[in-house]
Amino acid sequence: MSATSTSTKNPPRRLEGQKLVYLLNFVAGLAIFFFGYDQGMMGGVNTSPDYVRTMGLGYSTYAGPSEGYVVTITQPTKQGGIVSIYYLGTLLGCLMGGVIGDRIGRLKTMAIGGVWVIVGATLQCSAQNLAWMLCARLLNGIGTGFLNAIVPVWSAEVSTHTSRGAFIALEFTLNIFGVVVAYWLEFGLGFVGDGSSQVRWRFPIAFQIVPVVAFMVLLLWMPESPRFLVKVGRLDEAKALLIQLRAPSSSSPSLEDKKHQEKDENEAAIAEHTSIVDAVQLERQHAGMNSYWNMFWGRGSGNLHIARRVQLSIWLQIIQEWVGIAAITVYAPTIFAGAGYSSRKSQWLSGLNTADKSTRQVTYMLSTGFAVLTIDRWGRRVGLWWGAVGQGVSLLLAGAFSRLILSNPEHSSAYGGAAAFFIFLYTAIFGATWLTIPWVYPTETFPLEVRAKGNAWGVVGWSIGNGWLTLLNPVMFHRIGENTLHIFAVINFLSIPMVWAFYPETANRTLEEMDLLFASESPFVWEEERHFRMLKEEIKNVGGDGEGVVRREDEITTDVKFPKMMVMAPPRLAPWALLGSLLQNVLPANGVTIYYQQGQAPISATPTTSGVIGNYTGLAAYNPVTLTPPPVPTGLGTSFNLQLTNGGTPQGASIPQQGSFLGFSIEMSVANQVLGRNSTVIQVPFLNLMANIQQRAGQVNIRVGGNTQETAVLVDSTPDGRILEKDINGASNPTQTPPLDFTPDLLYMMRNISSLVNVRWFLGIPFNDTSNFRLAIAEQGQAILGDYLIGLQAGNEPDLYARHGHRPQTYSPYDYLGEVQNLITAMSGDVHAVNRNLLIAPNVATGDWHPEDVWNTGFVDLLSENLAFLAVENYPADNCFAQFGVGTPVDPQSIFPNFLTHDAGKNMINKYLNSTAYAQSKGKKLLMFETNTASCGGFGGISDVFGAALWGLDYGLQMAYRPIYYSALIMAETLGASNNSQVLDLNANSGNIYTPAYAIYEGGNPMRVALFNFVTDPSGASDLNVGIAIGGGDTGQAGATPGQVKVKYLEASSVSQKGNYTWAGQTLKLPILSLQTFGGFYQSDGRPMGDENIVTVPCDTSTNICTIKVKAPGFALVFLSDSAMTETGGAPPTTFPTTAHTRFRNTVTIDPAVLATSNGHMGLGQKMLGSTSAGSNGAVGGEVMGKVGALGAGVLALVVGAILLR
Repeated sequence: MSATSTSTKNPPRRLEGQKLVYLLNFVAGLAIFFFGYDQGMMGGVNTSPDYVRTMGLGYSTYAGPSEGYVVTITQPTKQGGIVSIYYLGTLLGCLMGGVIGDRIGRLKTMAIGGVWVIVGATLQCSAQNLAWMLCARLLNGIGTGFLNAIVPVWSAEVSTHTSRGAFIALEFTLNIFGVVVAYWLEFGLGFVGDGSSQVRWRFPIAFQIVPVVAFMVLLLWMPESPRFLVKVGRLDEAKALLIQLRAPSSSSPSLEDKKHQEKDENEAAIAEHTSIVDAVQLERQHAGMNSYWNMFWGRGSGNLHIARRVQLSIWLQIIQEWVGIAAITVYAPTIFAGAGYSSRKSQWLSGLNTADKSTRQVTYMLSTGFAVLTIDRWGRRVGLWWGAVGQGVSLLLAGAFSRLILSNPEHSSAYGGAAAFFIFLYTAIFGATWLTIPWVYPTETFPLEVRAKGNAWGVVGWSIGNGWLTLLNPVMFHRIGENTLHIFAVINFLSIPMVWAFYPETANRTLEEMDLLFASESPFVWEEERHFRMLKEEIKNVGGDGEGVVRREDEITTDVKFPKMMVMAPPRLAPWALLGSLLQNVLPANGVTIYYQQGQAPISATPTTSGVIGNYTGLAAYNPVTLTPPPVPTGLGTSFNLQLTNGGTPQGASIPQQGSFLGFSIEMSVANQVLGRNSTVIQVPFLNLMANIQQRAGQVNIRVGGNTQETAVLVDSTPDGRILEKDINGASNPTQTPPLDFTPDLLYMMRNISSLVNVRWFLGIPFNDTSNFRLAIAEQGQAILGDYLIGLQAGNEPDLYARHGHRPQTYSPYDYLGEVQNLITAMSGDVHAVNRNLLIAPNVATGDWHPEDVWNTGFVDLLSENLAFLAVENYPADNCFAQFGVGTPVDPQSIFPNFLTHDAGKNMINKYLNSTAYAQSKGKKLLMFETNTASCGGFGGISDVFGAALWGLDYGLQMAYRPIYYSALIMAETLGASNNSQVLDLNANSGNIYTPAYAIYEGGNPMRVALFNFVTDPSGASDLNVGIAIGGGDTGQAGATPGQVKVKYLEASSVSQKGNYTWAGQTLKLPILSLQTFGGFYQSDGRPMGDENIVTVPCDTSTNICTIKVKAPGFALVFLSDSAMTETGGAPPTTFPTTAHTRFRNTVTIDPAVLATSNGHMGLGQKMLGSTSAGSNGAVGGEVMGKVGALGAGVLALVVGAILLR
């Protein structure tokens, strides 16, 4: 279950597929049946003599046995008030139901509506006076409004996109059947006794309780809408329900065919689930649109164009009434009477067609069956068109023959029969078209986030149209008689161009595709369709055309001569997933924030205008919390100069560093999601992301390990053929890290990746059983990876072993030393472990031990021959209390400023100054194997914002001297591929902690300058103006400042901004530029998008100064010469083709149930696995050989952790 999951009801398992969908729609139909019955009921009630007397509406007279009692209304206003107040109630109820339905779910809201109805019906059938009846009708209307707003939505959300309209049309058949039942029940009760008893009106009112009670009882066994389950984070339940709903029928011709069908349907259900998740995350970016007011005016909806959808829904329902149905129901008895039929027979004929205001009868009911067959096959637009033509013609002729009746009374029977025919024809056409489609349209056009409210807007339009014509119809027929029908005929014809121009087709399109359909800036259908086709084509271009798996191996030009051939898996992107970019919204350190924080306390920060939710409890991957940026510091100097020297490395610069300084650390249990499904299907987004870094640095270093490496077992195969499996029964650690089985195919996949993007790998040897080391990973790793394997970790965070119960409390650094010596002995006796000198140790987390505690054992001297690297792991903060109840709760807002100064990086380095010097004295490289903004999942609002990118860059340069994908990318470009870059902290701006700067030297000459501005100030008053001078001044050197320099900027509007930041004008978005404002989470195919913008800044050679502007906040990388440009220094630009895809599957969207916590124990029942280490899978590794406090580090942007392949 996902982290936010709670229990939900499930239908009997023996019902699945279409049978289950029919059951759900039958239950929905009971509510719609009630709605029809309730509408039709008042027509007969109004003719009951006892009702008229009790309510004081008039009197009745007995007209003999053939006619019965004839009611005369003397208080038409009161009678109209009783009818109209019901529609006021439906208006209020639908608005209330829309809000509640989007908040607490469809089932609970329908149950609440049922309670309102039962209370209202009980009061109605027991009413003793007018006031009583008015109150009861209002309550009944409120309940009906609840049901009208939610039931069609529930039906649409459980049905397939190819049958959605038919099911709702079927429900409206039941609606009309309810009208039929009401009419004929009351017609029959008119013959009970002399027709004047209370039973004639009280029993029909009470009878409406029966279908509502049946509906509410059946709801106890009905499931919630799968789309609402996704919305509230109950992803596992939603997926299971969709699989059950989309299961194949039992009529397959053979067992083998059924198995294939089940597989296809399961894949389709999972793809539908993924698309819903994507749409929810997109729509959540526009939470400000969720109020009715904002929906009506379109505030906060961006290119979702919610206001347009609201207007379309309202006016379609209003026009539904104005195409003449209200007029027909009023005028039909007059036409029948004019044809010479008796009062009773006129009433009987009206019962076959229409009677009383909104009553639709037998003809209606039969015609809606035609809608069931055509509404999805022909589409909504065609139905509205031919319906309007047929209705218009019928109304014209009905009106004309009605005039002939009056003009030629001697032929009234003939003309009346013709008029009656066209009344019947009109009703049949209306029932087949305009009755159902205006009710279907609002249920399918709105985003899930506001679908119930959107449908409520449709009910608002219906209430307005009904109420409006309830008042106007009597006046119009009194003044202009049958010409009223001609007016409505004209309105029918006018509706045709309106539908043609403004109402796009929704049939056979998924609910999630509607966001693309309405994305166009133009409200005209032809522009919307053109834009929709463009977006679909762009989706196809990045691999998501919705068809089956297509693998075009001929597009793979790399010659991979390994035992396994490969096909690269593209970003199988659903359309809504294309509305933003992965890294645009995943700030550098968001690798630590993609997990649900089980006990996260609400932050104390004041929400900003960007729509912060302080007590957000949903999926942390999509946490909208935005912290308040720190205030502008006082006394900030915004103009200062930097003096650089030439012709020799300045004192205090670091030793030479590599461009691959920042690497990535991937928890072993999520490797098959980050890297690819297996050795034959590799993630194209991941390859493109790594290619970006290889292009700048020459290679990429990646560690696959973490907590799950400690219990990992290499097996030949797993039962279901996957390359990774978990065993929750053996989970350990406070973070419940599960044991892991993996196959050699994982290593083959890594080797294939290396052949494409020159990745070098670190692996880990399991340390849970040091009496019998499992060396298979070392054996197979060396055999398969060869020189691409550069290190084997000997234990992970051994200083926490005792605390976590893996070793005795007396466990010490000396015990660890002994275990590593035993490992070396075991490897020496293993003929398959060819290279025994790749060990990485001690990997302490600086928790219960410090690195010096290990050095003091003689560890390095005793094991020097076998140690390839020394390593530590460290995080500046932790959020473990929120995740696991361990430690102290932390308020993110209070510590946010701590990450936004130059001191943040320095303070992390200080504890390792001795160790870096010690490592250099021993000729060893020191690695920071894991680091990030915080362990145990990080902090929403810190680890996933622009400030974390700046923090990661400054921290990385500080370590090189003495996120985080953007940080890793820019670090690679800052250091370049020469492997000879030396970093110098310039102590800029008199050591100001908010404006650090670094110079990058190569061969003794300054090549690049890195400038930071941690301040957020939209006014521009805190933008920096930094003067850079080479030589001259007090240096004793000739001025060597160039005539111009080039600058790349990393920019955002705030350090707390989530998304929309750029590097040199580019983002890792997908190429749908018109929709970039949506900014969906975790969505990228790994390619930089947009035009690169490298700014050329002229220098003043007369003063020997280049002045560079740095926005607040921002980062600038200044290239002091053309030869300093490093973007293609490591490798030629490479983009991997999208050579495989499956069914609109978005391979770059996180499954929060899989990546639910920081140790990988969630999502165990799913096909894919998820985890990070106790620190986070957002960690990175970096290699360091600095002179003063130089420490290897890096931070994983968890762009890779966010790229999932299912």
